[in-house]
Amino acid sequence: MPSALNSELPAVTNLKTMASSDEVGLEWSSFADAENVQGFAIYRLDMAGNREQIGSIGNRYATHFVDTGLESGQTYRYMVKTIGNGGVSNDGTIATANTTKQISSISFAKAMTLPSAVKLIWRPHPDMRVNGYIIERANAGSSSFSTVAKLDGRLNAEYIDNSVRSGAAYDYRIIVRTITGEKSAPSDKISTLE
Repeated sequence: MPSALNSELPAVTNLKTMASSDEVGLEWSSFADAENVQGFAIYRLDMAGNREQIGSIGNRYATHFVDTGLESGQTYRYMVKTIGNGGVSNDGTIATANTTKQISSISFAKAMTLPSAVKLIWRPHPDMRVNGYIIERANAGSSSFSTVAKLDGRLNAEYIDNSVRSGAAYDYRIIVRTITGEKSAPSDKISTLE
């Protein structure tokens, strides 16, 4: 990746952001008519102004980039530079984005042991963006949870687990999923021992 300054390259001065709980989208105006632009270098800056290059795009027609895997409820700062002729442009606009807080998990759930099955019930999530739930199971006392079901529908508030051993104890967790793919932290542990 070029690091030398090329002051003939146009700077990105109109950087905009949009954020979810774990991603920030960056958008800038097109440089399609700037024939000396070959692509873009994307930087994340800390509060002291130190920068880390988090990506590059090798196409002057690009106008978007998404930074993923971020923490919810945090502030992030970005800069985009044009790339061309073995160098990068001068600094442009620094844009700030605040990731939203992670969606909350369910507020109530209960496990009931049935003959050769476990029935989970919970209060449907009140947020209308919710479109399903992920059910995880572990042997009682273990921290090694694995997904046993994915349910569609915000009001779908029941799951019967028929793949359990009779007499065994289990812990469950429920993760809320939104229409955009955002996931909550797992619910509190729901035990068949309670």
